[in-house]
Amino acid sequence: MQKPVILNTGHMENLFQKLEDYLTRVTGRSVRLQERPDLNRRLPVYLGQRFRVFAGRLFDRERILVLRQGSKKPTPGELDKQLRQVEKSVGSDVVVVLDDLKAYERDRLVKRGIPFIVPERQIHLPQVFVDLRESTRSTFTSVDSRLEHLSAPAQMMLLFHLLKGPFDDWHLSLWAERLDYSPMTMSRAKAELVALELCDLEKRGRRVILRFREPKEKLWRDAGPFLSSPVADRVPARIGARSDLPLLESGVTALSRISALAPDILPVYALGVSDYLAAEEKGQLELAADADDADALLERWTYSPRPLSSNGITVDSLSLYLSMREEADERIQIALEDAMAVMEW
Repeated sequence: MQKPVILNTGHMENLFQKLEDYLTRVTGRSVRLQERPDLNRRLPVYLGQRFRVFAGRLFDRERILVLRQGSKKPTPGELDKQLRQVEKSVGSDVVVVLDDLKAYERDRLVKRGIPFIVPERQIHLPQVFVDLRESTRSTFTSVDSRLEHLSAPAQMMLLFHLLKGPFDDWHLSLWAERLDYSPMTMSRAKAELVALELCDLEKRGRRVILRFREPKEKLWRDAGPFLSSPVADRVPARIGARSDLPLLESGVTALSRISALAPDILPVYALGVSDYLAAEEKGQLELAADADDADALLERWTYSPRPLSSNGITVDSLSLYLSMREEADERIQIALEDAMAVMEW
């Protein structure tokens, strides 16, 4: 009889929390994973004992992640075979989550093209994102040149330059301070911008300076296909007269300030993902069941809109355009065109 795999539940839950936190920092977007027992039940019994199956949106795509569990650590070859069987069972490519990985094991997984994540340390998603670190003190970042969209931190860096730059003498630490990201995140953002040929790097001693290649208006056009809406979701809420939330007007509310478009009945406000999560933890958010029970619509943004705002009242015009350019309403499209036509580059 096969011996059951003994699980350390506390360890697994801690690893899961580290995974969500790590992915949120890496992507610049709030990542929430959902356990999928329905997919777990599709696995052969021996694999169901060794993996827990989760799903979540990562790098603009729904992905299946499996957390390896149990005391026996498979070789890279064994893990490759196991993951192939998991993929056959769940009908999708999978990313394996590991709590530890030695350098030689990492190299073997990379050579086999196996997608993996070690929370707080390493991520290997071929053709999407690679961050392979030997320790928390050193970093190596590589971004595939076929990257489809800029991450939230990279997009924010580009927009900050377009709106308030140029900052030709800024090193990465200063970018990190002004945009409220870690230097490591700014290093990844820098790698994305270079990979898409939107900027060049200039070394000054031990510091790295970004040099955006083109005049602002041309840079905006060149970057357009790689930019995405900062709005992760929009929910009805009861805001009232709260002054303790760092809200900025967004959506039609903001657009009506710079165009002839009339505002909607419900005002629209934007809140960066970090501020949103902090307000949620403090009990400052009061969401409504539907629009009839709300006094505002609240947009959760993948990056903070505040550093980009020019007046501290509304979101910036470029992010506003990106958040609404897919709207079907012809009135909105005309208002957006009018607003962009008077944009001062």
